[in-house]
Amino acid sequence: HRCSAYVKKNLPITIEKNIRKMRVARYQASLKAKGESTKGAYNPRMWPKLSAKDYEEACKKSFVECNDKMHDDPNVKDKLSGTTAITAGFHFGRLTVCNVGDSRAVLGHRLSAEEMEEEKTEITAEPQEENGKLIAIPLSKDQTPYR
Repeated sequence: HRCSAYVKKNLPITIEKNIRKMRVARYQASLKAKGESTKGAYNPRMWPKLSAKDYEEACKKSFVECNDKMHDDPNVKDKLSGTTAITAGFHFGRLTVCNVGDSRAVLGHRLSAEEMEEEKTEITAEPQEENGKLIAIPLSKDQTPYR
């Protein structure tokens, strides 16, 4: 239980920190490229949005950082236990899902009458199961090694 409690408390903070650091770094780089001073660059209104690749990189870094810090914490006995984690983040209208272990995210989508009649070409992932007008769209993959 201590592993999951640690991750629950620290992973969101770590993700927020790494996204903020990356956005600040991108803004400072753009100022330097223009020959402008980076003094006062810590203004969230001026920071650029991250690309999908940058956002994913910040999330991966956060998961690894949180895991490393959990292993180093003497209060968390993780030799014979562990945890899974899944996050879903919106960044400027884009959804990014990250997971470790056997956690999975599924999006429920209720089909409209029009969608029921049309071919489902607009749905980018294959639904796992269809039941009437509600379908499940997997957003992540199970990472359990034996499955």
